[in-house]
Amino acid sequence: MFAFIYSILYFFLILPMFLFALLRKKSNKPYIGKRWPELFGISKAKIPKDLIWIHSVSVGESNLSIRLIKEIKKENRKLQFLVTTTTATGFESFKKENLEGVFHQYLPLDLPFFIRLFLKRFQPSMFINIETELWPNLIRLSYEQKIPIIVINARLSERSMMRYLKASKIVYNLIFKYITHISCINLKDRDRFSKLSIPGDKLSVSGSMKYDINLKNIPIKHSLLQKFNKDKMFIVAASTHSPEEELILNIFQSIKKRLPQTALIIIPRHPERFDQVEKYCQLSKFSFIKRSELNNEILTDPDIILVDSMGEMFTFLKKADVVFMGGSFAGDKTGGHNLLEPAILSKATITGPNNRNFQDIYNSLKDNNAIITARTKEELQNEVLNLLENESLRKVLGNNASETVQKNQGATLKTIELLKKHTHNL
Repeated sequence: MFAFIYSILYFFLILPMFLFALLRKKSNKPYIGKRWPELFGISKAKIPKDLIWIHSVSVGESNLSIRLIKEIKKENRKLQFLVTTTTATGFESFKKENLEGVFHQYLPLDLPFFIRLFLKRFQPSMFINIETELWPNLIRLSYEQKIPIIVINARLSERSMMRYLKASKIVYNLIFKYITHISCINLKDRDRFSKLSIPGDKLSVSGSMKYDINLKNIPIKHSLLQKFNKDKMFIVAASTHSPEEELILNIFQSIKKRLPQTALIIIPRHPERFDQVEKYCQLSKFSFIKRSELNNEILTDPDIILVDSMGEMFTFLKKADVVFMGGSFAGDKTGGHNLLEPAILSKATITGPNNRNFQDIYNSLKDNNAIITARTKEELQNEVLNLLENESLRKVLGNNASETVQKNQGATLKTIELLKKHTHNL
């Protein structure tokens, strides 16, 4: 009954918006293109059956999937995987890696007919869901096909838990009763899941796979770093949203007056906003250059560098003296971005007041004196200035950050051990 009502609501309320968002082509952004039939469970791709199926929503979860697959393949290179993503940007992550024995499909829309087509076509031996985007029909029909369903790197915020509790019986019967096991990132998340009537033997804690970053595997273009003025100090505004670029440019005006040998690198989160951020840079009256204009030429000495490229975050973070992590001053809808990216590089980092999407990571860094939080424009300006003028403080914050990452590593290997208990294929 619950599943039928959900499917009706999905068809009339969610499906139109979802299709519009997925199929609409945006400038500078990967696009699903001619592969749209995959959304309806239809595929002409030559992909074998009986694969281990891993679903990740977008870029962040896809990177975790890639890390998991690489670790599993160290033990068994012959294993093959079907990976699904919701977004085209998620697919781009797999495309760049070009992993042997890894096949990609877009996740079908969550209506029974499309899901059945998909499951009949691929017949996966196991379903691994990264984090907690859980589609009811997808979960239920996989269960009916006797496919073990493991949710890994699972987190559940206090706010989400309270929302689920208002309809706990419905949520349990729609989703959670069909899940084989949920591996949580910490004890707090495990306790929240348990309040949704999920039996204790279906819950465990493996830690967060997001900490398992290997410095040797971080893509840094050292030839690009050599182009920059070694006498300058760099503020990197990473993964920014509107209105954060205008905020940081305004602050930069004051910082530049006090510290003339300071430069700003802006890395917008979404490619479709590159042109808009370029206009902000033009209005600022500072000299600036776009990353796409650098090529192999020697870099002039601009005040601002606008990174209008993808996949080079770590290269520019490597150059940073101070990092401002975006998405944290952009209102409640965004909820921050991955604070571990500057942390693994031992960078002094400032974040805004909203980090709910990475709350566990934020709390861990905060508890270890490894991050600074600014709640207003004035606080942000003062904290950036303080760090730029205090090298010893930058080192303390940076060292604390990298130590926090290192002591929380190991979740990927723990997750693999858990997966082995639920399939003979690993």
